[in-house]
Amino acid sequence: MANYVPVQYREVPMRQLSSSARGWREINVSTGGIHNMLQDVKTSEQCGGYCFAEREDYRSNRFLYWRTCRDSIYLCELSMNLNLGNNQLRISFDESPILSVEVTGNRLQVFVLIATVTSIHRIVLRHPKV
Repeated sequence: MANYVPVQYREVPMRQLSSSARGWREINVSTGGIHNMLQDVKTSEQCGGYCFAEREDYRSNRFLYWRTCRDSIYLCELSMNLNLGNNQLRISFDESPILSVEVTGNRLQVFVLIATVTSIHRIVLRHPKV
């Protein structure tokens, strides 16, 4: 009992986790897929998260999470220390269901790799400064 670290919890407001159309920035990507051929493709929904390295104070307690729904991916950044604005992004791939998503990063950037039925996409995001 000599050395212990007190546990601290923070509340994540549910309004940030909503999927309403309000607040989402949208990007539509035309993948050039053959629309008639892809009508019967069924994919499962996926989700995951990425935790920013805590090298600087502005990145501590900061997370990126995502979920997929058919041909769209929903990305959202959350911070336990700051109120973030414009932190939600929806990317839609025209008639091309998403098969897999992987997020990784290095000291300077975060890489989002998205495999769809017709193509593979790499999205590079800079680490946040605030």
